[in-house]
Amino acid sequence: MRALTYDQAVEMGLEPRDYAYEPVIGEFEAVLDFKVWGKSVNLQCFFTVPATGERFRVSAFRDDAKRYTPKDGGIDFSEEGLEGGLYRLAIGKNKKGRAAWLAAELLRNPE
Repeated sequence: MRALTYDQAVEMGLEPRDYAYEPVIGEFEAVLDFKVWGKSVNLQCFFTVPATGERFRVSAFRDDAKRYTPKDGGIDFSEEGLEGGLYRLAIGKNKKGRAAWLAAELLRNPE
């Protein structure tokens, strides 16, 4: 399965509401916990920062090739089997001052 619906995530005991909408701005390592299809053409990715326990969500948006990626286009987060992987994330701000997912790099494959 590429991603869950919100209801499927809740039924599985995952708690999307426990993940902040606005992550810390900067670069850091985080583990991908799960993914949920968004209401628009996006994929919400739910991460935990191992060093701090911080939980947050960021959205990957669909590009012209129908891949769901951060702005750098490097990783298609709609692919199966990415959960549990450790990633270096870059989060910046968009023109409206909100968090924007700029880039992701796989550091450790899912176990």
